[in-house]
Amino acid sequence: MSEEKTTQERLLEAGAELFSKKHYSETSTREIAEAADANVAAINYHFGSKENLYKEVIRKVIRDQKEKRKNLVDPLCSAEAPPLKELIANFIEGHFELKDSEEICAVDLPLVFREISSPGPGFEIIVEEMIRPNHDLLFKHIRREYPTISPERASMCIASLIGQIIHFIRARKVLESLFDREYDPEFASRISKHIVEFSIAGMEAAACEE
Repeated sequence: MSEEKTTQERLLEAGAELFSKKHYSETSTREIAEAADANVAAINYHFGSKENLYKEVIRKVIRDQKEKRKNLVDPLCSAEAPPLKELIANFIEGHFELKDSEEICAVDLPLVFREISSPGPGFEIIVEEMIRPNHDLLFKHIRREYPTISPERASMCIASLIGQIIHFIRARKVLESLFDREYDPEFASRISKHIVEFSIAGMEAAACEE
């Protein structure tokens, strides 16, 4: 780690890396302190407790992700938003254009998914500050485009859409093996277009069923 970073920054960085590999309950303050080249007491000094450090790691991940995805989410907040298909296309394609998606898969996503699958102190933070805001924005536009779709089906469509994005980004090596080709920008573009078409078709079908 860079010597220019403060003890607090090093603790957050070390915490993020360790918590992405092991659950909160299995990660000791000593491990974090050693990885951060700091004293164990520094955790209490800067954060008050391991739990508070963990929560701040979660919040930092969320803040970083919001900043990286600002251009993808801002159009969803606009009162004069384009048609739903265009909105979703921009939202999906933008995820595949992020330059640091490999780093996100290595630390941020494992940390978030571990907390979701085995809830700890950061679960409510992830739901309320990361998942629900994006869900509510997409929900508003889906219901605007398809007034007959039920709230439950709209939420299911959003979960499916996000699930596809995450899978196709995380499973790069699997996809390279299955398709016998390199996961290059051209392939990523084809994947994003597939998700758009698949998702819109699903929403249209769901709206017709109601």
